[in-house]
Amino acid sequence: MSAFSPLILGIGGTSRPNSTSELAVRCALQAAEAMGARTKLIDGALISGLPLYVPGRTERTADECAFIEAVRQCDGVIVASAGYHGSITGPIKNALDLLEDLARDDRPYLDGCG
Repeated sequence: MSAFSPLILGIGGTSRPNSTSELAVRCALQAAEAMGARTKLIDGALISGLPLYVPGRTERTADECAFIEAVRQCDGVIVASAGYHGSITGPIKNALDLLEDLARDDRPYLDGCG
């Protein structure tokens, strides 16, 4: 058995504590932990508080920096969103837009995810 323990990042939830989508991502992270992964949750409260992504704006809040760094460090991502109007929620889309900051990294965006 390998000593490698991947870091799985869960992104999900709504501004409502214990939303169904947040519970789903927590459940998925628990399953990942049961298989030996390390996990980290970026919950709905944090996601809902992120400023609106504006292309070209370079200033970042502490929460934006923490989110970007968490994605940069992880080995896998699980995203859970409520379904609004047949799509993902605005806060989840906004958080995913923020990943544009990874475009110039050695491993940009979600490279290697299958």
